[in-house]
Amino acid sequence: MEQIRLTYENLDKRAFMLAVQMICRARHIYIMGVRDSMPMAAFLSSQLALVSDNLHFLNSSGSRELLEQMLHIGERDVIIGISFPPYSIRTLKALEFASERKASVITISDDAMAPIHLYSSCKLIAGIGAAQTPYSLAAPMSLMYLLAREICRKKRKKVARTLEEMEYVREKYQVFDRDGMDFFPFPKKE
Repeated sequence: MEQIRLTYENLDKRAFMLAVQMICRARHIYIMGVRDSMPMAAFLSSQLALVSDNLHFLNSSGSRELLEQMLHIGERDVIIGISFPPYSIRTLKALEFASERKASVITISDDAMAPIHLYSSCKLIAGIGAAQTPYSLAAPMSLMYLLAREICRKKRKKVARTLEEMEYVREKYQVFDRDGMDFFPFPKKE
């Protein structure tokens, strides 16, 4: 709770709104995080999928190298790099590549002096607590949720169309129906 409070109190509102603007205007959105930062990148990707048909979740555990997944990044694109200790050199190199290709670079980390910010056009800071393992991801996740919520608010018509289409597909293909499978109830504890 303390980290969430400190993150919001110290949030650079101008940087936050710049990040929202950059994402809303982007032709393609690339999102990446390596190791412990990958679940956060996956979360942000799932949220921003509501507003972009051109979203690329850069998966460092896949068969293609990160830079191969970014070959077409360019001037009208944005990349969001997420890195928390231990900072990833792969993330830093990917952001360097994006910067050389004139893409806008948004970084999310725990410290204004984190190496990930070297190529950043816009940096967002979220506290993780003391340098200990495991550290708390509550504040970074809250910041990413706030970022996604603000972008969805700005692009509410696109979000509404996407949600309507998702509902249609779910209903037509019975995605959430039981599909004939029996559920096994958990035994009651006495």
